[in-house]
Amino acid sequence: MKTPKMRAAIYTRVSTPGQAEEGESLEMQKERLVSYAKAQGWKVVKVYEDGGYSGGTTKRPGFQQMVADARLKKFDVLLVYKIDRLSRSILDFHTTMKMLQDSGVSFVSLTQNFDTSTSMGRLMLAILVDFANFEREINIDRAKDSYLNRLSRGYHSGRTPFGYVRKEGNVLVKNAEQAQVVKEIFSLAYQGIPTRAIAEKFHMTRDRVKSILDNPIYTGYVSPRSDKHGHRVKDPSQWVKGNHEAIVPLDYYLAVQKVWRKGPKKTKYIGLFQKLIYCPYDKHNFTLEARKDKKYIYYACMPIRDGEKTCGRRFSEAFIEQLLLHLIKRSNLFNMYKAKIREDKSSIEEEVKKIDKKIDRYLDLLEYQGVPVLKIKEKLKELQDKKKRIINSVKPVKNTELLKYIKTVNEVYPYMTRAEKQRLWHLLIKRITLYADSFKIDWKNDIQTQGSLKTISRFGGDEGI
Repeated sequence: MKTPKMRAAIYTRVSTPGQAEEGESLEMQKERLVSYAKAQGWKVVKVYEDGGYSGGTTKRPGFQQMVADARLKKFDVLLVYKIDRLSRSILDFHTTMKMLQDSGVSFVSLTQNFDTSTSMGRLMLAILVDFANFEREINIDRAKDSYLNRLSRGYHSGRTPFGYVRKEGNVLVKNAEQAQVVKEIFSLAYQGIPTRAIAEKFHMTRDRVKSILDNPIYTGYVSPRSDKHGHRVKDPSQWVKGNHEAIVPLDYYLAVQKVWRKGPKKTKYIGLFQKLIYCPYDKHNFTLEARKDKKYIYYACMPIRDGEKTCGRRFSEAFIEQLLLHLIKRSNLFNMYKAKIREDKSSIEEEVKKIDKKIDRYLDLLEYQGVPVLKIKEKLKELQDKKKRIINSVKPVKNTELLKYIKTVNEVYPYMTRAEKQRLWHLLIKRITLYADSFKIDWKNDIQTQGSLKTISRFGGDEGI
């Protein structure tokens, strides 16, 4: 009986065109790895590729598909050309290695000749990843220094802003047609026209219009970044005079900011569970969305940055509301909460009694001559301060307010306003985590509820997903 061949998977990645020119193209990596697999007598079952993706993140389509297939045990060994093709992050690398190990998948790096089936191979892999991450951090520092140097000389870095083109020397020059659009956008915003209407007029997205109105580059100045996300410093005194021509005057730009930022806005719709519903896969909260008629309100896992991909799941507000009310009614949740309050109160009372007994003993010692009075008084003050801190740790106002809702929630909930309902849920809940087919609710005071989302059929069918 023949022993089945080892199933090998290949992963290749380049982050820049420069890497391809230096001999590390996707095709070259693939050819070398296929040849190696054949020499070992392994069968190549799949090749995963990521072209133009940084190794500093795991949000790469080829990488994510490889991870999913590894967990399904679709191959026995993973081949890469170099370790940093897989990851440049220490944490991400070790997480990936743990996943491969748990899935029974070996890891081989061709150029470093390492195999994770040996302890020495695992040690050397970790060391090399540390050096790869160190090199990446050095490159980041160099990029920061280059950016600050260009900024100090008035040069713009990053994507070319709408309204300009780049000429020799990387200098911004006005694009006459686009510059006229920029002027009209500022003019309409100064008149109080909503950004949605401006976006429709010029066939742009609202985010694009907001980005134009928010960008001081159009004043002839360059603004430094205020954080790693690329947000700009708002204080004009910190801007640097740029080497490009302005499209709008500085004072006009500042006047427009006051109008479109602080002008009259529509009252925001009150979402019952805003900032409470969390996606464990994309690591951020769900976003409130509603139709114009407000008849269908839902929470969706949406991108928070341009180009970001998310799971895209959505749940109707009505479903979540009915699910919570069902849990309250059926699981005796609030009795649990009141029991928790009683338990905490009882524990505090017991602690205070113990302190009082210690205080009494030290007071008795003061009646005897020759005892160190000063030290005893210091100890008494320490115990009295501790007692005060414990008593002050009780928050009766919060508990009273919660219990007021708890006692009458089932009777009065249908008659509450949306603002009152929102207040109720935010008083009771820390976080609602929605998984693929289950949920976890972290209530205040450390109570937790878990269950299956298949209960959706009880609360109105399929509009929630």
